[in-house]
Amino acid sequence: MNTTNKIFPIQNEAACALKWSWLTLYLSADMFNMCHRTGGFSFDRNSTSEFKDFNNHPKLVEERKRMVNNQWPEDSCGYCKRVEDAGGQSERQIFTKKEEWNPHEIANSGVLTNDVTPKVIEVYFKNTCNLACTYCTPMFSSKIEAEIKKHGPASKYYELDGNFSVSPTYSKRKAQFWEWMREHSHKISSFHILGGEPLYQKEEFEETLSFFEDSTLDNSRVNIKMFSNLMHKPHLFKEKVARIEKMIATGLINSWIVVCSIDAWGPEQEYSRFGIDLEQWEENFKILMDSNIDISVHSTICPLTLPTNYELREKVLSYQEEYRKPIHHSWNIIQNPPFLDPTKFGEHMLDDLNKLINLVDENTEEHSMLTGYYSAIENAEPDIEMLREFVKYSDNMDKRRNLDWRSIYPKLNTYIEDLINE
Repeated sequence: MNTTNKIFPIQNEAACALKWSWLTLYLSADMFNMCHRTGGFSFDRNSTSEFKDFNNHPKLVEERKRMVNNQWPEDSCGYCKRVEDAGGQSERQIFTKKEEWNPHEIANSGVLTNDVTPKVIEVYFKNTCNLACTYCTPMFSSKIEAEIKKHGPASKYYELDGNFSVSPTYSKRKAQFWEWMREHSHKISSFHILGGEPLYQKEEFEETLSFFEDSTLDNSRVNIKMFSNLMHKPHLFKEKVARIEKMIATGLINSWIVVCSIDAWGPEQEYSRFGIDLEQWEENFKILMDSNIDISVHSTICPLTLPTNYELREKVLSYQEEYRKPIHHSWNIIQNPPFLDPTKFGEHMLDDLNKLINLVDENTEEHSMLTGYYSAIENAEPDIEMLREFVKYSDNMDKRRNLDWRSIYPKLNTYIEDLINE
């Protein structure tokens, strides 16, 4: 019997195919995880440690065993669990029932094994970035790292205390990674490039382009997905787009998707994605719309982005109609830092979220996830401690950046003041 492409063999209330099929690698921190929503596992930094040993990490093996036994991992997977506990549909529930998320070795044998080649390889190279997003961390932004070194800790949460620095093993681990890729890339279906900002990391982005331009490798079935803030000089952006289009046209890769990271529109976006130039973003977005590269938009939902996320959604739909080109739009909800988690803010978030939900097709996974977020927020009480931390953090960052969050978010300010002063 042909077992190829059958769905993941363990179907219970805790198991998740992503724990076998999605490898996220944080090279700058010498960490990895299986699934893009969970905490990371640290590589052993001794002289014999190799990237290729990731499947045998004791903590990963333990979490996989718990899932097989219908038990949630003890220290991770809270992102999906809280959505499910609120009655929403989680990514775990969606992906585990899809054939394409079953790893190559398991799909071909029908037997569960630990020794797998993930279907998705997701790489955060360095933290080099040209933006300092309000909800981000030094691990993913060199701008924030430099800001904290200059001004001191921004918060005790989410590595905003100034303790992050790029791992001394970075160059070694990067070389091991590309060596592994030369042996295994023909088995993966998706390769994701994240940052920092990939276009701002000259060496790493050139290595990536050169790898997939290598005609001696069989990457013809690989779909590449690059997350970018589009803050790149347009003439240089056009050059990179041309190289990517050539790879697609010659069959070296199956597809290349640019995921345009943007969360809102107007002053709210300029505040929350500190350093963004919306005119330049739109100029580069139009370059992509005129290309044969697939386009997606991804937005992060937090109290600072949600007020005008629906305006961004309207803009995306307008571009889609004007260019007659599909644009996939996806969202995630902030879990960390905890003082930007929408569930800590209570009902204030719901009206703006509902405006967004009404602009998303009901028959899509995105609609299901957004309604799951709605349920999670609706069922949560405001967390006064986190609201105070939000005010403290925002006031602190405003002094450093010469901004004023209260003038941009007057309704949010009033809501928080009323709750704190009750």
